[in-house]
Amino acid sequence: NVLSLLGCVSAAWLRPAAEAVGGERMGGEPTEPAAVRRFVDKQVLAPPAVALSTTAEEGMHPAEAGRRRDLLAREAANALVVTRVLRLIVLLDRASAGGVGPAGCLFELDASIKSTRRMAIEFSRAYLSAAADVGRLLGSVGLELHAEQTAADEFDYSLSAAEALPAELADGTRLCRMLRAAGQAYGVEVALSGPVRLPAASRLQKIHNVAMAVAAMAAAGVASLTDPSRQHATARKLVDLDGKAALSCLWAFAEDVVSPALAPPARLLREIRRVEQAALPLDGAG
Repeated sequence: NVLSLLGCVSAAWLRPAAEAVGGERMGGEPTEPAAVRRFVDKQVLAPPAVALSTTAEEGMHPAEAGRRRDLLAREAANALVVTRVLRLIVLLDRASAGGVGPAGCLFELDASIKSTRRMAIEFSRAYLSAAADVGRLLGSVGLELHAEQTAADEFDYSLSAAEALPAELADGTRLCRMLRAAGQAYGVEVALSGPVRLPAASRLQKIHNVAMAVAAMAAAGVASLTDPSRQHATARKLVDLDGKAALSCLWAFAEDVVSPALAPPARLLREIRRVEQAALPLDGAG
């Protein structure tokens, strides 16, 4: 069922892609899944009427000519549907890669397929008779499909409340995300030693994530975490929901890494001297 296959895509992403491929705007609620599916069924999957030439039918029996005309019409309509669906998949892939799509994940969180390449392959298996790797064929003409939704893409990195900070930092996921964001925003080199384990369900996975984040903080310049034994103890305190340790760790990173990046000490010292000189009384002033 091609409609079910396309239903793996979030309605917020599927609607504008279907509008672009189908050439018609959709009315009504913009992201109501049932309405979006009806629109896709009508504008993308419905076989279009195809006008065929009757020149080749001259001299044929009318019944045979009618059967031939119906067969050619079905083949032409199916080819158009295949083209539309593949255009839709490629468009979704490019929009995801370019960051030009709507907010939120490309695929539904409970979808069975979360990759544009796998979607193209499943479509070819269900709709095309030739057993070919459509993803590879598209790649051969410069249309590689790369979009893939992972657990990290689906994770909610927001913080609910200050009181919940220790619990929300305990698995290390948000802590690692914060370090990456700080490195990009302030030009700080923050190197995580490996991938974040998601979901971090066990204590061992949480310790892995938090220990990796703490080690990255130490490498970035947090003075209080240079000692490996201190890193080890801090990681376990964070996993054990120690609120004081969490705040101390964040403050140390802000003080030792972020603040110097925002206001380099040499520049700050020059500014202090300039202000002090401007505040000196003029000679002869009584």
